[in-house]
Amino acid sequence: MDTSDTVDAIVLAASAELRDSGIGAFRIRQVAQRAGVSPGTVTHYFPTSRELLEAVIEAFQRQAWSLWLDQPRATGRVDAEVLIERLYRLCCEHREIVRARLFLTAQDGRISGPNWRGSLGPFLEALGSRTSIDKRLIGHTVVFLAMRYAIHPEEELLALCGVDDVATAHKAVVAHLRAIALTTDWSQPG
Repeated sequence: MDTSDTVDAIVLAASAELRDSGIGAFRIRQVAQRAGVSPGTVTHYFPTSRELLEAVIEAFQRQAWSLWLDQPRATGRVDAEVLIERLYRLCCEHREIVRARLFLTAQDGRISGPNWRGSLGPFLEALGSRTSIDKRLIGHTVVFLAMRYAIHPEEELLALCGVDDVATAHKAVVAHLRAIALTTDWSQPG
């Protein structure tokens, strides 16, 4: 395996380990076993568990931001609705990565340097200076809330929504996120 393949395999294995074990039980030794490399190889590329978690989070964030960046600019209600549903589903599918992201941000009181440079900074640059403050903040609010709702255990989500069916609760969350996002007109530049 060349360096790029090794790093990719380690990050993929770390993502799977985080998904299966959670942030509290996340261990480099388990990641190495999943990746088919030695723990020393993992720590060669990622000296600490924190750095490895940051790489997993960065890969997830690039995937999340690409949902928006890779589609044609939202031309109205339908595009925004589909985008929000995809974002929320992605956050739910990667619940433990989202939990790690929120945990590390809360612990540090800020977004880490690697995550800022690797995903959020380029995303904001892609929005460009033509994107209004209002749209930037509404977009960030929707992303943050999608992440926050996605990490709720089912029983909490059911209680928050006041329903007894998980599918109905998820639909309610998506509808709520859409309502927030559609407080601005995404079909207009700026």
